[in-house]
Amino acid sequence: MKIKTILITLSGLLTISILVFQACEKEDETNLPPSCEITLPADGEQYMQGKIVTISVDAADSDGSIAEVRFFIDEVSKSSVNSSPYTYDWNTAGENIGYHTVKAVSFDNEGGSTPVPAFTATPTFGDAPLSVDFTDQSTNNPTNWHWDFGDGNTSSEQNPSNIYNEVGTYTVALTASNEYGTDAVSKNEFIAVSVVVADFSANTTGGQAPFTVTFSDESFSNPTSWQWDFGDGNSSTEQNPSHTYNQMNLYDVTLTVSNENRSDSETKANFITINGGDAGTLIDARDEQSYKLVTIGKQTWFAKNLNYETNDSWWYDNLSANGDIYGRLYTWEAALMTCPSGWHVPSDDEWKILEGTVDSNFPVGDPEWDGPYYRGFDAGKHLKSQSGWGTNHGTDAVGFTALPGGIFYTEEGFDFIIDYAFFWTATETELNSTSAFGRGMYSTYRTIGRAQSSKKNARSVRCIKDE
Repeated sequence: MKIKTILITLSGLLTISILVFQACEKEDETNLPPSCEITLPADGEQYMQGKIVTISVDAADSDGSIAEVRFFIDEVSKSSVNSSPYTYDWNTAGENIGYHTVKAVSFDNEGGSTPVPAFTATPTFGDAPLSVDFTDQSTNNPTNWHWDFGDGNTSSEQNPSNIYNEVGTYTVALTASNEYGTDAVSKNEFIAVSVVVADFSANTTGGQAPFTVTFSDESFSNPTSWQWDFGDGNSSTEQNPSHTYNQMNLYDVTLTVSNENRSDSETKANFITINGGDAGTLIDARDEQSYKLVTIGKQTWFAKNLNYETNDSWWYDNLSANGDIYGRLYTWEAALMTCPSGWHVPSDDEWKILEGTVDSNFPVGDPEWDGPYYRGFDAGKHLKSQSGWGTNHGTDAVGFTALPGGIFYTEEGFDFIIDYAFFWTATETELNSTSAFGRGMYSTYRTIGRAQSSKKNARSVRCIKDE
């Protein structure tokens, strides 16, 4: 399957990524693939939330005809058209402000795709007799299913149930097929019947070092021994231990339980978040304003937006009360000159280190952080403050306390307070001397954005300590 990708960057409005998929798998090698091109919206267009966006596709097949064009928004199927014109009117009312993916898939009258099998089940453990409901989640329109439940029973239903009567663990396999091919997937020891299954919780999952956490064993089927690994080199054999974390980091926690029949382990990645704690307070000698400081990993940051008055800086809506909460908004040139002695505007790479330090899935140095737009898994959630956002406040897990101070477009005015936090980096973009990299956090997203912005726009500034 060939993929053509077009990225459309919109400044704080609805941002659309366009993916064009062309069906190329054929029963006959002489059958040529269809063409598929999204002609609207055009690259770089901007849309306000609530607008009807017409998505138009030019699809053709040189040795046959187009059987179908499917339209997807954020991987959710929205419409299917079987004849020209291939269009879909997308109502953006109710859509989140931010990035969205538009995908079109064209199929000709002789082409299609092999299914990609996938499934879930509930419950996956319990006492015998255990009744389990299986749900097919395969893609590419399978028409036939073959389930092997691992206990000698099988089914050809799409969403079957099975009753497990014997103690043990069972590997489940699903084979899905259609006229274009067959594929299979299996999950090892997916179902556990009347055997020990490890699970646990904690009374809290984050705080300032030193920080004590009490863990609770919630394992199934009466384990008789426990082995805890707290992720910092310490361990315990108690059933419900307490442990004190002394250093800032994100910690994986693993519990291994066993009885006379079986042992099982459960690991929860980045389960405990310990921030570096209060690094004191800085009094800016230039205007006597105070800034709380926080150490995150090896970096020390302002835990508050800069509020030093200089040329080409503004309070949101020119209200000093907003400055007390959100600080000032600075053009890029002004921002570079604003941090007090011993501090500076962080570079693009220094922001990447911060992001990798606090994210649960992507560590420092991961290529994820080199990408554009919203990246990572939950770095934004960990950096956002616990209040002050329009929706979806953060955890403020490391004391960064990011607040949504909005932005000032020098030609259009103020926008996005309580919904967006925009921060400058000190790094210019390589291809355009009029723009620089920034960071963005949005109220409904747990990720963090990296994008180019005009140096004329005014953003918030967080200072970082010189090394």
